[in-house]
Amino acid sequence: MPSTPPTARSRGPRPGRAARTAALLVAALTVLGTVVLGIAPGESIAAPVAPASAAPLPAGQSAPARPPAQDDQGVRLDLVSLGPSALTPGSTLTAEVAVTNSTGSVVASPRLALSGPTSRVTDRSVLEAWQQDTTPGGGRAVASSADGAADLAPGETRTMTIAVPADSLGYATAPELWGARRIALTLESGGTAVSTLRTFVVWRPSGASGSITESVLLPIAPDDPGLAAIDPAAYDETTTTGRLASLGELAEREDVDWLVDPVVLDPPVHEAAEAPTAQDPEPSQDGTTAGDDPSAEPTVPADQGPAASPGAAALAERLAGAVGDRTVLTLPYAQADMPSLQDAGASELRGILESRSEEATQTAGFAPSGSVAVVPGPQTDAASIEQAQRSGATTILTSSASLREDLEATVTPSSAGEVSTEAGITPVLAADPVLSDELASLDGTTDAEQTSQRLLAETAVIASEPTTAPRHLLIAPPLDAELDAAATGSALDALGSAPWIRSGRTGELLDMASSGTAVQDSQDTTGAPLSLGTVTADAIVPSARGIDGRVAHQDAAVDAGKLDPALVIGVQDDALRLEAMRSTMTDPTTADDTGLTVLSAVSTRWLGDPEGHLQRTGEASRAVDAFDGRVRVVPASNYTLVASGASVPITLTNDLDTPVRARLEVSADRPLVRLPSPSTEVEIPADGRVTASVPVEAVANGQVNLSVLMTGTDGTPITAPQTVSLTVNPSWENWTTMILVVLMGLLVVVGVLRARRHGSDRRAPAVRGPEDPSTLARTGLSAPRPEEPPGEQDAEPDDTGPDDPAPDGDDPAPDDPDDANG
Repeated sequence: MPSTPPTARSRGPRPGRAARTAALLVAALTVLGTVVLGIAPGESIAAPVAPASAAPLPAGQSAPARPPAQDDQGVRLDLVSLGPSALTPGSTLTAEVAVTNSTGSVVASPRLALSGPTSRVTDRSVLEAWQQDTTPGGGRAVASSADGAADLAPGETRTMTIAVPADSLGYATAPELWGARRIALTLESGGTAVSTLRTFVVWRPSGASGSITESVLLPIAPDDPGLAAIDPAAYDETTTTGRLASLGELAEREDVDWLVDPVVLDPPVHEAAEAPTAQDPEPSQDGTTAGDDPSAEPTVPADQGPAASPGAAALAERLAGAVGDRTVLTLPYAQADMPSLQDAGASELRGILESRSEEATQTAGFAPSGSVAVVPGPQTDAASIEQAQRSGATTILTSSASLREDLEATVTPSSAGEVSTEAGITPVLAADPVLSDELASLDGTTDAEQTSQRLLAETAVIASEPTTAPRHLLIAPPLDAELDAAATGSALDALGSAPWIRSGRTGELLDMASSGTAVQDSQDTTGAPLSLGTVTADAIVPSARGIDGRVAHQDAAVDAGKLDPALVIGVQDDALRLEAMRSTMTDPTTADDTGLTVLSAVSTRWLGDPEGHLQRTGEASRAVDAFDGRVRVVPASNYTLVASGASVPITLTNDLDTPVRARLEVSADRPLVRLPSPSTEVEIPADGRVTASVPVEAVANGQVNLSVLMTGTDGTPITAPQTVSLTVNPSWENWTTMILVVLMGLLVVVGVLRARRHGSDRRAPAVRGPEDPSTLARTGLSAPRPEEPPGEQDAEPDDTGPDDPAPDGDDPAPDDPDDANG
């Protein structure tokens, strides 16, 4: 019989060989994990998660805050505490969780369970993936709280605690295997998982040596820089109980540096409003006054001196007293958008902003380490960096992700380097985007303890990276961060207590960026810090943290837009007018409110808000018009000049509460007059007026208009020109003089003729005898003449009668009294 052909056989390994192969593979992976990945025997290997190409958030926004753990039924878990911050062998891990039953049903016999993988995390993206996972439990179950807890009623909140010995967690004790570990806290009811909260602990066995230096750059800037001038009460509220109050409290911490808008250092001075005094009470509706009511308290005269709002002044004083040796960096004054000013050609406005910033810091006693141009990660590209370089800033602040070519690199460099473009080479502070956003999420509405654990885990992963070169990271929340003082302070305390973190100064990063002593080799053993080095224009890319919390490079930068150039130039004109007025004032602080209103009209706040920008520029222009109108030339009546030279009086008024010293400029529209002093310096007292005399010399007859205005010391007008009409007729002066001379001559001639008519040098001898009573009556003499010696009275008898003429030489008594007196 023919033999039967053999049947086909499988070419796979026999069962015994497969088992041996699998065992060898497991052993090889174990050795590889121990040597390369740092995974001890018995630890599970966390598969790396590729970064997702999630859509970026809008520019200027942080990643959304993670809500507390909550399932579909509405049972919420909030992490109250988790410690210690560094878990060591022999210690106990204790977790407190606030459980809130927001459902309409009872949670029977709740129990808190702890579980998690034993492997350490070496990839920062794994941290985000762990927290984004909402499935119950996760990893090896470790322990649970005791059974028999009372049912959790609907609407009830209860704090549950679980304590687990660290040695029972199964973490490797080798010093090089220290780092972040994942844990899950799960609420169970009847053996069923109800809700899970995923967080982290940091395992730090004895002998671990990895560490990093960390700095926090706290932004101290108002949401609206002009609010202090436009609505002082609202600004005062935010400095006492609002956002700026929290920032002021955090600013006093020794472990933070400052990125400050100079407007908070020197708040504007407000003019005091007039108030009734005890000597001048206001009448009430019934016609009586406070003085008529004996029970009414006397009105105390208010302090009429100008002053800043109490809350704003207190914040400035708090900052001035807490500056110490911390690093202080400044933003442009009023957060001005310098690239927009540059595009509009508003160089004079830029100079005013820089001068005002210097005045504010000097007044507060600060010595800033430099000025900063902030370029958010989504807006970062070569063009935006170059614009920031040309804006005049000494340092650029951006996201480190925009300057790193490989975001998956196993070593995170320091947050310092340089950027090199066609505009030159500029130091750059490259803040860590994840750490910055996590800290910015502490606004008082999120789980602060959960965020603290995430910050500890992130820094532990960075500190445990395989490098020998030291590194220094920067945490810089965005300018508009709504930081809660208590929550943020708790997170900073946790970072300060971590043994793998050294608190440093941002100034060290500035030195690292500009000194050229840093290295780019992570395995360098010289002790020089590892930095970003010099990043060229082609390596600068936009970056964003997506809705999944992961940071990735973007294809194109977000265009932040620019302010309307025409409006920017209008703001510059208003600012120059106001600066001219300020130069004339003995106390320029009187113009603080108006000045801040003007300068806030070019703030970055108005990027993307053209309507708001238009409204603010209109407010600024009206404010300057009103302020300039308080110093004015009073319109005068027409004058007539009938001489070759005279002084024309000009009245000037000042409604400000400070004296003004300005120049009075006078010009004529026709060459009929000559102005020997067309420019005259005048000083007008506070709330007063003066009359200045302007000398004018006539040249020819006619009608001429004098234009009168006041200018600042640089010649910029501070008042609108006023016209004084002048009628000039210098020939009238000659005719008037000639007529007066002729009249005076006629008066002299008449006087001489009159004297010749009534006067005579011939006189008859006097009659010696008693005076006739009728003669006495006519002449007004009351005493008789002296008696003649005897014998002389009858020498010549008086034969004259009443009708005979008087003796020769004697005139008869005139009937006209004037003739008698003559």
